[in-house]
Amino acid sequence: MVAIFKSISSYLNINGSQFDNILQNFVVRAKLSGHNNEVCLVDFLDSNGSSLGNVCIKYSSNEKMKLGLTLEASILSLLYSRMRICPKLIDLSILKRNNVAYIVMETVKGTLINHSKLSIEKAVAVLNAIQFHERILLDNMQSLDTELVIKNLDKKIDFKKKILVVLKDFVPSSNFLVNDSLSFLNYYLNNERIIKKRIIVTDRSAENIFQGQNGELTFIDFSTVRVGTQFDNLIQFVDDPRIKLTFKKEDLIEIFFKKNNLNAKDLEFFYASSVYTNLLQGIFTYVKNPKLGIKYFENANEAYTKLKNKKVR
Repeated sequence: MVAIFKSISSYLNINGSQFDNILQNFVVRAKLSGHNNEVCLVDFLDSNGSSLGNVCIKYSSNEKMKLGLTLEASILSLLYSRMRICPKLIDLSILKRNNVAYIVMETVKGTLINHSKLSIEKAVAVLNAIQFHERILLDNMQSLDTELVIKNLDKKIDFKKKILVVLKDFVPSSNFLVNDSLSFLNYYLNNERIIKKRIIVTDRSAENIFQGQNGELTFIDFSTVRVGTQFDNLIQFVDDPRIKLTFKKEDLIEIFFKKNNLNAKDLEFFYASSVYTNLLQGIFTYVKNPKLGIKYFENANEAYTKLKNKKVR
């Protein structure tokens, strides 16, 4: 813990010899629980109770999430150095004594983009930032601890199995799409045309995107990283049931298609990706918020209906 405290004191410009006293005057302003980790916003105060600054601490004792936090730290460092669109990483530490991994980072200034209605102009700005961060991760994936992602980037993946496994683990009573074979996921998402354009997917739902007073965007939460289609990050953003739009989401999808030189044939792959992505979002959301999880399942069913109406296999 000493190394973390030194990093925090350096970041807050607190004299190291005074930090022991500072530790007696701090406030945990907020504590949020993720699927396998905890997030704390911590204010540090002087002896008079005046704020000296604050940090965000994300930690986990879950073995899988410990590896995820290490990867997240790498992603934060990379994205911050290239585009300043995420919090600055202050420290990463894995404490063997209590088997906990910690990330210390800047707190985010701004409000969640779903706190007000989003215009098409701002949505396009979010889309551009999402695609910019996708390119940075792809171009620099060799410098990240992403061996499993890199290994699967150009290989066929059993998407059907992945869905059925997590569906059983997280939502055992759900019947969404279970009566169908789900084989269509492998048929579409392992298409060579889609594999060639795979990206590294992070969770770009509206809950992970902040907007500052001057309109600047900040992305948070990179603990979930997987191989996906070029549509997945867009789908997580535009299909988030919590987002409020002043336009039809199809308008943003059309802009995405034009920007990436896609055509009507690609809609089949988009709908299949939408089924898969919304199922994943629904499954992991359902644990903490069943109503929100069901809305994601409804999105998946809607996309599946559109795919079937295309009268393709």
